[in-house]
Amino acid sequence: MTAPRQLMQRATDQGLLPPDAQWPRDDTRPWPVLLLTALGAWLAVLPLLGAVGLAFGDALLRDGPVLYVFGLGLLAFGVLILRQRGLALFVEQLCLPALVLGLCCLGWALFRDAPAANAALGMCAASVLLAALTPLHWLRTLLGVMLGAFLTVAAMAWSKAGLSLWDFLGSGRFRWTWWLYAHIGLAVWLVLLYLLPRLADARAGSLLTSLADGWCVQLLLTLVLLSGATFMLGGMVPGSEIGRELGQTDGRFDLFGSTRNLVSALYALAAAALLGYRWPALRQAPLLGLGVALLLTVLCGFVPNLGAACLGAAALAVTRRWRLAALGCAAALWIVGSFYYLLAWSLADKALLLVSIGAALGVLARLALRAKSPGDAAASAPAAGAGGKTGSWRASHWRAWPRWWWRTSPSSRRKTSFATAGPCSCGWRRSTRAR
Repeated sequence: MTAPRQLMQRATDQGLLPPDAQWPRDDTRPWPVLLLTALGAWLAVLPLLGAVGLAFGDALLRDGPVLYVFGLGLLAFGVLILRQRGLALFVEQLCLPALVLGLCCLGWALFRDAPAANAALGMCAASVLLAALTPLHWLRTLLGVMLGAFLTVAAMAWSKAGLSLWDFLGSGRFRWTWWLYAHIGLAVWLVLLYLLPRLADARAGSLLTSLADGWCVQLLLTLVLLSGATFMLGGMVPGSEIGRELGQTDGRFDLFGSTRNLVSALYALAAAALLGYRWPALRQAPLLGLGVALLLTVLCGFVPNLGAACLGAAALAVTRRWRLAALGCAAALWIVGSFYYLLAWSLADKALLLVSIGAALGVLARLALRAKSPGDAAASAPAAGAGGKTGSWRASHWRAWPRWWWRTSPSSRRKTSFATAGPCSCGWRRSTRAR
């Protein structure tokens, strides 16, 4: 039995793969062919939908079970294509349009006929079922993004019964609820991330890992949306007015604003504690680490949503999800840039705060560079001893050479260069003359 078959058999015995799993074949098709084929699939699906809409008219959207039939049929067709092997390339590319259009039809029908909370729960169940039937990790992650979004919608609509989806999405009263559920969802996601390696079923763990990654992406995007526009990008982001209105104040004590700042500072402390606990190298210089943690906490205390983004990025980094950690860092940078549009502070005060924190970080970085660990010193000591006096003389000579060159006259330089010519130069001359 070859090595790939042994690996497949072991994974099947442990429950990681289904019994009918096969070793992946080498796909030698170039990406421009795949891209053009996918574009052709989309161009073939859209006119078909237009023809269906013209055939059924407005009754397709107003009432009746037609949307349910179309939605469930397209989802079944997409899943069937994903689980089949050996199909034509054009047919393979039809799976993604079929899944997207099926979810749109099903979601429209659910939010049309049911309350917002029940419809959102139905979409959550559909996303989990599709993720369980889908063998692709990236598609499971996208379904996890959808799951996180509809979980938030279901939780918000459950507290405000009787309202449709469009009512509470456009109402300013629910914007603080978005912030609350984003931070609660991040805490639940951290607990799920802690429990994932301890699951006994490997297939369930793989499914939950993909969904958790997508949920994390949704939480980071929600934090970015709540922060509003970032520096030099004002008005270019949809929904940037939400973050701008959340940052307005009329000079009075704002309990919601103070709570957001306090929660952001607490999340920053949790991020620093998590990094220090999981990465022992950060504990080698505890004073420098505490200084950076203190500066981060101070900045997060003035910039809402930054602490949650830092905690999410830290959790992704310690679990080696580097791509998602890079997304978390990008979200944190976006939120820092949104501090420019915070109307509660003047530009001079915001600039003074950022410059002070930046200068303090520069001082800490300089101290970290000057602090040399004992292990590095012990490793460099044998190398210095092996060089002997010659190595130390050469090092001191080349360090002092620029000062000596500019302080001596040209004649002294020529005399000194001939006088200090060593055996290497003489041997080179002898060998040259012998030739």
